[in-house]
Amino acid sequence: MDTLEDPEYRESSWSNSLKQLLMTVFGIGILIVMIASQMEPKGNSRSDNSWLTPDSEVAPPSSIWSIALSPLETDIAYSTIEGDVWLKSMASGRVDCLKRGKPGMARSVAFSPDGRVLAAVGREASVWFWDLRRGTELPRLQFTGEMVKSIAFAPKGSMLAVGHARERGGRGTITVCDWTTRQRLFDLGQHPGSINFLAFSHDCKRLAAGDSEGFIKIWDLTTGIEQRSFQAAKTGINALAFSPDGAWLAASAALTNELLIWDAGKFETSPSMVAPAPAISSFAFAPQGQTVAIVQGDGATSLWDMASKRIVARTEGQGRSLYCVAFTFDGQFFITGGANGSLQTWSLAKMVQRQPSAQGS
Repeated sequence: MDTLEDPEYRESSWSNSLKQLLMTVFGIGILIVMIASQMEPKGNSRSDNSWLTPDSEVAPPSSIWSIALSPLETDIAYSTIEGDVWLKSMASGRVDCLKRGKPGMARSVAFSPDGRVLAAVGREASVWFWDLRRGTELPRLQFTGEMVKSIAFAPKGSMLAVGHARERGGRGTITVCDWTTRQRLFDLGQHPGSINFLAFSHDCKRLAAGDSEGFIKIWDLTTGIEQRSFQAAKTGINALAFSPDGAWLAASAALTNELLIWDAGKFETSPSMVAPAPAISSFAFAPQGQTVAIVQGDGATSLWDMASKRIVARTEGQGRSLYCVAFTFDGQFFITGGANGSLQTWSLAKMVQRQPSAQGS
C-alpha cells in the first residue's frame, strides 16, 4: 500500500535542506577568508596605496625613528626603534623588511638622488645600501672603528656625507664619499660632539652639520673650509635642513621649544626666525619652501608659515611621541612616524581649514 507524502512535510524538509546548504556555503566562505587573511604579507601591508590619503594610517612593526620618500615617488622607507629597515611600495602596498637589527641599529634612512638606491645607518661602522630596481643588497661602505650615526646624499651627483659618533671623549668627524664607487673623498674637520644630522644645500656647495653638543658647522665643499661655527643650543641637535631654495637653514634641539631658522646668506649667531612649538622632535620643509611641518614629543603637529612668520595650524597631541616627518613631493601632504608604530598622512589644506583663525607666533 503506497503512502502519500504530506505536502507540508515535503515543503518543510526541502526548506531544512536549503538552510543546511546555505549554512555550509557560508561556513566555507568564512574558512576561505580566514585562510586568505593568514596568507597576507607580514608587516601589515596593503594591496592598494590607500595609505597616501589624508589622515590615513598604516602600522609598521614598532616605533618609527626615521622616514624617507623616494624621489621617484614609488617607495617610502622607514627605520624602527628595533633596528629594522622597511620599504613600502606606494603602488602595490607591498611591505618588505630589508634589514633586521638590534635596538638602535637603524637610526636613519635616505634615498639616492635618482631614487634607485636606499641607504641606512645606525650604531655600526658601515653604511648599508640596497638596489631597489634589482631588490638586492649592495656592497657596504665600511669604516674602521668609526661608528656611523648620520648620512646625507647630495641632491645631485654622487657625494654622500657620513657623520661619525664621538668615541671615548674624542670628537665627531665627517667623511665625504663617492657612494657609487665607495671611495673616501675627504674629511671635514672635527665637532665637539657626535654628528647627529647632516644637510646639503640645494646647489651642493655647502654642508651643514649638527652635533650632540648643540653645535652647528657650515662647510664650503668646493674648498673644504669651515665657513661658520656656533653653538645653537645647549642640547643635541635633533633635526637640521636647508630650505629647498637654499635661502634658509633650520634646526631644532632636544628638549627645546623652538625651531631656529637662519638666513643662509648671513649665518648670524642669532636666528632670523623662531617658531615656537613644545618639545620639537623633528621638522621638514615643504617642497615649495613656504611651509615647515613640525612634529613634537607629545604627538602634536604644527605648521609654520615662512612668509607670515607664524604658526598657522596646530593639532593636539595624542600622548605618543612623534619622531620624524617627510613631505610628499606635491607638497599637499606630510607623513609622520613615531612611538605608536604608525605612519600617518596629514593634509595641509585640512589642517588650515580646521583652524581658520591662524595662531600667532
